[in-house]
Amino acid sequence: MHIVFEDTFDGPNIDSSKWKVQESLNRGGIYRRNNTAVENGALVMRTVAENYTYGGLPYWVSSGAVSTSVNFSQRLGRWEASVKLPRPNESPSYTLHSSIWLNSGYDGAAHPSKTCADEIDVVEQYVGPRRPSPVSMGAGSLHMHDAACVHTPAYPQGSDEVWSLDGDYTSKWTVFRLDWTDTWISMAVDNKTVATFTNASLVRSFTDVQPLILTATVMERVPTLPSDVFPQEYWVDWVRIYAWD
Repeated sequence: MHIVFEDTFDGPNIDSSKWKVQESLNRGGIYRRNNTAVENGALVMRTVAENYTYGGLPYWVSSGAVSTSVNFSQRLGRWEASVKLPRPNESPSYTLHSSIWLNSGYDGAAHPSKTCADEIDVVEQYVGPRRPSPVSMGAGSLHMHDAACVHTPAYPQGSDEVWSLDGDYTSKWTVFRLDWTDTWISMAVDNKTVATFTNASLVRSFTDVQPLILTATVMERVPTLPSDVFPQEYWVDWVRIYAWD
């Protein structure tokens, strides 16, 4: 195993030879370049209250996202990142959905060989059981599609969710890891394996190279509430991607 992509965010700015900073409408908000920066040796993607109009419709929240879509893609290997996720329990007016994921059809990436791009979600963050609380739910998924672009079950129990676990992913750095081989996929949180997917025939159906994507997604186009806490911050200490020897 050897490193093929790494960023420790030690420079003064985002390295454009590695990352594309998103500037686009997405679901209920918009990704803005000025919400994404390198500060204190880490990447930060902020979610802020911001009134603007796009396509004749009002929006109230913007956030940040980056990807390696135009610079780096790979099939298989180890993918890991050390992050502090936001606190979605502090945004009652809207859902803040932060993720580490791979998708072969993402903006600027090589076009997938199939009608619909395959997707691997190393972690997707959801609102936790209590408000306010630093505890949120993390989940990992394998999304496979049929010819009509419909998700097909990727997990023996009939769900494409591979793992889910409540935890405090905000107060300390948490390392999320994907190990992807030709016959199995596993995911780990802080070096503890949380899922292993061993359906070899389905794993082999992931045929495309994939970029790494880091996003803080605003899900609903709704006005903010006085109780919403801004800014929300998604921090990334480092990213490392390895190829198998």
